[in-house]
Amino acid sequence: MGAGMSGGRRRGAGVGWGSGPSSGMLPLLALQVILEYGRAGASRPPVTAALIAANALVYLRPGALDAFLPPLSRVAFNPHLIIQYGDLTRFFLSAFYHLSETHFFYNMTSLLWKGIQLETSMGSVEFASMVTALLGLSQGFTLLLSKGLLLLGNETAYYDQYAVGFSGVLFGLHSRDVLHWPS
Repeated sequence: MGAGMSGGRRRGAGVGWGSGPSSGMLPLLALQVILEYGRAGASRPPVTAALIAANALVYLRPGALDAFLPPLSRVAFNPHLIIQYGDLTRFFLSAFYHLSETHFFYNMTSLLWKGIQLETSMGSVEFASMVTALLGLSQGFTLLLSKGLLLLGNETAYYDQYAVGFSGVLFGLHSRDVLHWPS
């Protein structure tokens, strides 16, 4: 999971969900992607590029896509709503939403760095499978842990909170190297 939130969708003068003008991190991220994928002889892992593009489209919501994508308030991960109503939209889509430009920038920079390394060494199909598994596992563990805390008597912790972001998957990607899991 990623950043927590307390309210619904906030729309400011800037790009995405943030409440202010762009802080200049989006052009920096674009430059990083161009430099990585534009180097002569560089590998160009397609799954990593597609994941960054998907996250960017959800964050930036250009043109008609804004009307098509559900608002943050309808997709933010909330254990209570997922369990009570079987809301799988929240379970899966919350990972692709970010609360601010900074949140988006750091998650995508991490994905760019680790994704290129892993996808190049593992291959695109295996990398895509691992990302899919990590998405389900990170969301699933968050759901189980929050329900477990509720059953243990901690009624306020996590169960009624909201969260968004790709961080759960990113922690899993980083853990793969730390734990020296085979590819």
